[in-house]
Amino acid sequence: MYIGDFGRNSDGAVFKNSQIGRLLDENKLNIPPATSLPRDDNGCPFPMFFVADEAFALRQEIMKPYPQRTLNNAKRIFNYRLSRARKSVECAFGMLCSKFRVFHTPIACNVDKAENIVKATCVLHNFIRKHDGVFVSADTSLQLPQKFINTPP
Repeated sequence: MYIGDFGRNSDGAVFKNSQIGRLLDENKLNIPPATSLPRDDNGCPFPMFFVADEAFALRQEIMKPYPQRTLNNAKRIFNYRLSRARKSVECAFGMLCSKFRVFHTPIACNVDKAENIVKATCVLHNFIRKHDGVFVSADTSLQLPQKFINTPP
């Protein structure tokens, strides 16, 4: 896993030299094939891609905004929508950070454990969002497996 580089190196160069960048170059990242979007009556397949900023190289798998100097109305709308997608991702990560302090500092453990921590926080975050405001009384059965009920600590 590649999590950083010297500050003087551009994000695009760091990405290109990272393991994920190399796997992308070698077409070994197993990106899902294009599929139709929900509620799309035309059924046109839509490709999967990474949302990036201007620092990254344009590729089929990476969408980045058009340069400011070449904007017409259609390109300005595209940039706006791409920006909204980036903000959604940043907002989701911000929510994770606000709930789980583990993201406030570098995760000091091996890569496999760090991946499990990230996955676990995503699952917990989704559970919290789904059940936010839903209170369980003492009378309500949580339907836990028997091995978890009345077991000594």
